[in-house]
Amino acid sequence: MEVTMMKGATGVGFCLAGGIGSPQGDMPIIIKRIFKGGPADKCGQLQVKDQILQVNDLDFTTMRHYEAWNHLKYLPDGEVKLVIRRGQEE
Repeated sequence: MEVTMMKGATGVGFCLAGGIGSPQGDMPIIIKRIFKGGPADKCGQLQVKDQILQVNDLDFTTMRHYEAWNHLKYLPDGEVKLVIRRGQEE
């Protein structure tokens, strides 16, 4: 699923979990939490546990947690294209 959202001065509005070499082992990069009122919340298409596959055509499936976090942090403000896989409901 492709989602387009806007990154602002406050960032993307979500925090991540997982990644290659995480304390729980190699895991997909997922959305751990969405901040109320932030860009991800306002876009209305992202959910907790969604797996991030790509950001602006960059593959996130082989990244470590800190690599993914740094990439999102230093994206320029404006449009961000995410390719996600909908997370599993528990």
